[in-house]
Amino acid sequence: MDFDGDIKAGLINVPLEDFRRYGLSKDILKDKNDPKIKEWFLKEAERGMLLLEEHQRNLPEADLKLFTRITLQNVYARPAEKFFKGIKAN
Repeated sequence: MDFDGDIKAGLINVPLEDFRRYGLSKDILKDKNDPKIKEWFLKEAERGMLLLEEHQRNLPEADLKLFTRITLQNVYARPAEKFFKGIKAN
């Protein structure tokens, strides 16, 4: 979720397979409006939403205390869902 900060720090947190699949380069990563970056972000957001759905399905089976469940929902799931939906909306 801190893509800009990572790029500014010289960190590239994109799998090599995705670099090849989407035709990315170091220069393209600096421009979030590049169509290739937008396509990669969209696919990652879709994948993230699927993982959140899987998390929601598996959560009832987990042996977690109520506080932990509430924390997971409010600190992890909701912010992540908001982030992914924001990417999909752009």
